[in-house]
Amino acid sequence: MKKNSFFFIFLILFTCFSSYSNEAAQELSGYEMCRELFAFLSEQNAVPIETPLLSADGNNFPFNITVEFKADEAQNRTELYKQQDFRTDFIISFTVEEALLHKEYISAITKAISEVHKKCTVRIAFTYGDYSRLQIPDKITGTEVLLESIMNKNRTSALCIKFTKGKNAIIPGGDGNTTPSWLTELAANAFYSQGIFYELKGGIISSLYRINFLQNDEKTSRFLKAEIPAAGIELNPEKISAEETAAFLSEIVSSYNPADTTEWDSHTNQIVIGNKIIWIREKITTILFLAVTFASLLALSELSFLRKRSRNNITKDVMHLWYLIPLTVLATTLSFIIGQELSSLLYKWFFIDSFTKIAVKLFSGFLLTSLYFLLIIRVQGILVSNAYAYFVTLSGIINIFLFSCIDISLFYLFTAEYIIIYLSRPVKKTYILAFFFLLLLVPLMPYSVQLIKYISPSALPRLINSSFFMNMIIAFGFLPFEFIWLRILTRLNKKWTESDADTKRFIKQNIAAVASAVGIFAVILITVSLLIPEKYKTVKKSRETVFIRKGTEDLLDVSFTDYRFFGETARIIFIETAEQCESCTVSIKGENSQPVLYSDNLYISDTKTNTDSFRLTIFPPKKMQFSYIADNTTDSTITVSALIPYQTEEETLTFSYKLYKKDIFIPGRTENGGAL
Repeated sequence: MKKNSFFFIFLILFTCFSSYSNEAAQELSGYEMCRELFAFLSEQNAVPIETPLLSADGNNFPFNITVEFKADEAQNRTELYKQQDFRTDFIISFTVEEALLHKEYISAITKAISEVHKKCTVRIAFTYGDYSRLQIPDKITGTEVLLESIMNKNRTSALCIKFTKGKNAIIPGGDGNTTPSWLTELAANAFYSQGIFYELKGGIISSLYRINFLQNDEKTSRFLKAEIPAAGIELNPEKISAEETAAFLSEIVSSYNPADTTEWDSHTNQIVIGNKIIWIREKITTILFLAVTFASLLALSELSFLRKRSRNNITKDVMHLWYLIPLTVLATTLSFIIGQELSSLLYKWFFIDSFTKIAVKLFSGFLLTSLYFLLIIRVQGILVSNAYAYFVTLSGIINIFLFSCIDISLFYLFTAEYIIIYLSRPVKKTYILAFFFLLLLVPLMPYSVQLIKYISPSALPRLINSSFFMNMIIAFGFLPFEFIWLRILTRLNKKWTESDADTKRFIKQNIAAVASAVGIFAVILITVSLLIPEKYKTVKKSRETVFIRKGTEDLLDVSFTDYRFFGETARIIFIETAEQCESCTVSIKGENSQPVLYSDNLYISDTKTNTDSFRLTIFPPKKMQFSYIADNTTDSTITVSALIPYQTEEETLTFSYKLYKKDIFIPGRTENGGAL
């Protein structure tokens, strides 16, 4: 009985100690956090290597940590290194902050990768300071230092792992570039083989990462910007265990073959069915594009006027309306601009969300364009229906060329629209034309769903308050819908004319038709807006809030000292904070010239304001010093600012900081040593 009692006491104490250790790990920051992870990795029989983010100079700055695993086959590895385009170095990158919170995952991963067969050198990199809730300009990040340490970027590829509360996911791009299909496929196959459910961010429109339209990961974007193939991986610890994560990553490592890493195709289409991806390669899309281009041009030039009797009438009406496409694009573009102003007003009055703004913009464009079409019908009269059908066909071909130039992966969307357009050409009945109008929406639906789900918050303003050029591109996409609507209006007006309706009735009937169409269009947009999940809207209840107020306590101390160094003035700035700050800025402003002539510490210069600023990490050490050769011929001012967190409310995501700031004025000196 006593043994059992001792056992339960020991178990309770162990549980409490473990809980305390986790809480302590969460409270660590900066250098202490990096030291904690380094010690943990050493205990796992790994051989961690530290890389400081900044030169020491007496400071304990945070550092990156890497654990390297060599390829198993030395001879094959030597042969692979001779191939210039083989990527023989594979980086799996975590952040120090997340690794320390998920030690059991890191332990399982390092053990699994050490045991698995490897055809390449694998480096597990733990980078510090990549993510911060504060927008800190010119901060030093661990990924930046890691990229600078890579000797040959042409031999390197990477996976950036991030723990999340959402779904397991692959991020196949970022910062205007897409992940090569071989790397995305490697991760997707590993998910599939391990039976782990995941989502591919961007889905069938993932190539739109090239134009910065989709959500991306900051770390993955940095690798891609450095021309290193990289993919982001998001893992939810609640949905995937440490053992499953280790098996997933070891599957990727064992399947990684440097011989398959030579291509970087950026225009693939992915169709996700269940947990499997079907790939449509860029070469196949290009071949199909050429085939459709040839067929559509042949149809436009040879098959448009098969009936000899009506050829002259159609040709005459087409020539009579030569201005229809450019004028409709211009009218739609101006309508969108008016819609933008209207959505801005509605936002001021009713605080509408971003997707409602887009709906208002499209709604006003449709309404004003309808009035423009009624004006054309009134001025030009009713022309041959096939002439309008010709313009619909022409607009479909224009869109295939235009949007394929923007991104060839959009070829399938506009080809599907062109097929629907071509089938609608011989139709004359109004209700069938209305059916084809709605049918044109079908190819847009999967693309729209993916865009709504994965659009980047920074891309929404580009759609809402677009430039004239951007609105013109959107207007071209609207052309087929507008011309089919023009055919519907023409058919209605022809019926009313043939029934000898008077002018007043003609106007009433047109207003009724436009109002009905606008009403249906509004219902569609409102329905779509209601179906959009709240988390994809701009105004989020869970958005972080940051409060900053001026600190009154004496928690920041700044001083300096000068000494002569080979005839120059060497200056050391000493900084000490009584509490741990999350952000610190150190700048020196010269009166007439740049105050810093040279420094071993990283700094950036603003020649317009004669200001030099030292670059720092987030959560720098409490005690810091910076040395530089000063231009003592000009007056200068040292400015140090520190943001110290003092209150955090995790439930409401509210973070409060106190700002401490000190200035030290240093007068310039003459050649004799006197003050200027």
